[in-house]
Amino acid sequence: MNDWGIRARVILLAIIPTGLVALVMGAYFVAARVQDLNVNVQDRGMTIANYLAQTSEYSLLSRNSQTLSRLVTSARDGDDDILAVAIFAKNNLLLSSSGTKELVSQLSLNSSKLLLQTSINEITKGFLVRAPIVSQPTISKHASQQTNSDLPIIGYVAVLITNKNIQLRQYQTLATAFVILLIGLILGSILAQNMARSITIPIIQLANAVKRIKEGQLKVAIKAKTTGELRTLVDGFNDMSDSLYEAREEMQMAIEQATADINATATSLEEQNVELNIARKEAIEASRVKSEFLANMSHEIRTPMNGVIGFTNLLLRSELSKKQKDYLITIKKSANGLLSIIDNILDFSKIEAGKMQIENRPFCINDCVDETLNLLAPAAQAKNIEILGIVYRDVPELLLGDSGRIGQILTNLCNNAIKFTEQGSIQIRVMLEEETVNTARLRINITDTGVGLTEKQQKVLFQAFTQADTTTTRRFGGTGLGLVISKKLAESMKGKIGLESKENVGSTFWFTLELEKDLKTVAKPSLGFPGRRVLFHDANNTSQLATKYRLARWDTLVESCDSLAELIAAAELYEKQKKDVHLILVGGNLQEHHKKELLELKQISNKLDAPMAVLINSKEEKNIQQFSDLGLTRYLSKPVTKQSFYDALIHWFNIDEQNIAQNNQQKTKPNEAGKADILCVDDNEANLKLIDAFLADFSVETQLASSGMQSVELCKKTEFDLIFMDIQMP
Repeated sequence: MNDWGIRARVILLAIIPTGLVALVMGAYFVAARVQDLNVNVQDRGMTIANYLAQTSEYSLLSRNSQTLSRLVTSARDGDDDILAVAIFAKNNLLLSSSGTKELVSQLSLNSSKLLLQTSINEITKGFLVRAPIVSQPTISKHASQQTNSDLPIIGYVAVLITNKNIQLRQYQTLATAFVILLIGLILGSILAQNMARSITIPIIQLANAVKRIKEGQLKVAIKAKTTGELRTLVDGFNDMSDSLYEAREEMQMAIEQATADINATATSLEEQNVELNIARKEAIEASRVKSEFLANMSHEIRTPMNGVIGFTNLLLRSELSKKQKDYLITIKKSANGLLSIIDNILDFSKIEAGKMQIENRPFCINDCVDETLNLLAPAAQAKNIEILGIVYRDVPELLLGDSGRIGQILTNLCNNAIKFTEQGSIQIRVMLEEETVNTARLRINITDTGVGLTEKQQKVLFQAFTQADTTTTRRFGGTGLGLVISKKLAESMKGKIGLESKENVGSTFWFTLELEKDLKTVAKPSLGFPGRRVLFHDANNTSQLATKYRLARWDTLVESCDSLAELIAAAELYEKQKKDVHLILVGGNLQEHHKKELLELKQISNKLDAPMAVLINSKEEKNIQQFSDLGLTRYLSKPVTKQSFYDALIHWFNIDEQNIAQNNQQKTKPNEAGKADILCVDDNEANLKLIDAFLADFSVETQLASSGMQSVELCKKTEFDLIFMDIQMP
């Protein structure tokens, strides 16, 4: 049916409704006609029976058989539907009948029970109607109140009516309905055929026209006598054909014109190709010159800056007035800021030129975090901000990657966090996001409690030379390149970078790295401190969690307390129970109201024979001296790094202290043969003076050379133990 054409579908859609309507109506009228015929026959039988019952009353009472016979005969006279009629007394005695004996014998009642009302029964021959003959009473005042059931029954009349004529009439009705249905279908088919023809002929013409257009004959006109939507379709097709023809003519003209233009410009394109080839060679040469320029600029700018910063540090080590020291610190900060800006600009230039190379060497992510913490600790401590790092235990120890570039990203993000944070803390968290046999995807979060960023500021934050605050009254400086460089570096290590921030609440900058695992290098197992019990409290909850995490990794038994009072209670409990405590550790700056508690804790530590140490968020001598005045001489300045904390714990736990001291003496022991001979080579006079000044603090013999040739001549005369040499000199 899905393959039928429009003509077949139109004919089918026209015939099916017509046939269904005719069929339903024919069935309804046939059923109604049959019902009416049955009802009419039954009504005739009941009418005849009731009439005979009324007219035969007197004759029955008087036993006038001639009258009864005449009544029976007249009831069948001329009516072929009535097969038999009989009048019976109330005791089923046949008084008079008309019809065959076989049929009359079927008319009597089968029981002695009186017939009280007219009844009709359907039998094989047709319908059997019986009506009671009642004796009417004399007229009296009670006659009107009596019903047929109250009157005496003296007999009954039975009439047998055939249904053969009814069946014949039913067949005639069915035949008539079928003929009417057939005529309706024929007429519907004729109308549908005409309708389908009026639709299909224009469509066939349209199909033929489309075929001709497909073959390239765009000038096609359809002449079809049709109306309505098909007329609109035909007119639209004719208009489309005209438009296509005109468009092809115009396109042909345009092609010819374009061909002429292409031929005309072919020569100029060849000339341009020659010029582009020359320009390409010039661009390659310019890129090479730019790379050399960047390398030279990096060296030439850093060299004088190295002298400025180096001699500033030397001056700061000398005896100065307070004002001079303040000036030198300002110079040092400015020089470091300028050097940072220069480094960012040079790095950005390298990235834009595609010259930034990512190394793939073994490194430890813990070391990267610790180096960043050590580098930025002074800046954080100057603002009384605590900076700390957490490397989760499932992070692989040994990886392959560019630790310098990872440290650069960490430094940039943490520098921003310090810059925009006035109080609170800065946290570095290193987490394992995904791991395979050979690779590990790390996610590093840097969370601060600073000013935060609006949604508008977040959208432009990773664009070059863009900052969140671009007004002339902005509080924080910078080039706006740090985040861009960090983004490029993270992407070059198959990672991403992003942030989550809320204004006046803080920000979390995150970046991911996909690094290979270092499967060749065997990690040196950390000895740890199994069995050592540490009682610990830190005023900063996050710092307490980080320190507790580090101690747990070294298998110590850590019991952290939320306050100094709780720490004192725990220490007293261990002292009463005579249990071993190997270290009492307190973190945070000293407050006036804490002195009494610390002195009490110091006394308990003496009873426990356990050392007491403090973690101070400062390296200033006055802050350290406050704890020393209380008798707390064991301390470690925050941020707490892995190696510094490990070394401090070895000392506090008094583990192999003598061996460690001997090793340190061996490391610092001078050359037994005499002073070391060192050669310093640099074409920059300031750098030579600076390194000479630095080496003057050591027991060494120093010689200086300002050129490569001079250094070669000196090496011919003396066998040096060590040579410091600038790698880029004339």
